[in-house]
Amino acid sequence: MNRSALDEKGPILLISNFTLHGDCRKGRRPGFDAAAEPALAQQLYEKVAELIAQQGVEVKKGVFAAHMHISSINEGPVTFLLDSGRLF
Repeated sequence: MNRSALDEKGPILLISNFTLHGDCRKGRRPGFDAAAEPALAQQLYEKVAELIAQQGVEVKKGVFAAHMHISSINEGPVTFLLDSGRLF
């Protein structure tokens, strides 16, 4: 957690995932009302990839809006909730 992709000189795998904006505060199913429309979401996804690449980090991307199977190994049991628009 103390080193960035810049420190490690490693690539970033950027995968779009609309479920990241699922609001689970009410009921049994997450709500996605606050998620961006697909056209805007794709523009934002591409912009994030561009900004990362501008920092000199290699960016590998998934296919936007595609059903993909990925494998990930996380280093440690850490989850961060980053949401500047809501108080939890």
